[in-house]
Amino acid sequence: MIVAFALATVSIAGCTSPPSIGGGGAAAACAAPIVEELPKAVAPDQTLTVAGVNWGPCNDTNQATLAPWAFVTIEWEQSGKSVEIGTIAIENFEFRGDVTVPADAVKGDVTLRIVGDDYEHEVPLVVESPQP
Repeated sequence: MIVAFALATVSIAGCTSPPSIGGGGAAAACAAPIVEELPKAVAPDQTLTVAGVNWGPCNDTNQATLAPWAFVTIEWEQSGKSVEIGTIAIENFEFRGDVTVPADAVKGDVTLRIVGDDYEHEVPLVVESPQP
């Protein structure tokens, strides 16, 4: 029991950061934006639900407070072309909405790009032949 308590105390003590010299003191502790997993294979005209959490500015840096992000833009990139396929509102650092795979999507690799104010996330997808 004493060993477990000592280990817990050492572990907890290691979680705090030392005070900074010259004021301030808080280190950034914001979680990175996350996108929920999407299917790896898609078909033309398929509806995709795109969702994410932690999408907004990090206001834990002792700097000016930044305004929350209003929306994300969803872009479809294939064969050197990029097309916006939707925007989804962000509320409380979260978003969830549907977008449709372009009807003219061709079989092969594609990138779905999710863009916030100053962050973007790329999701690799593969377009399969449409279902018969």
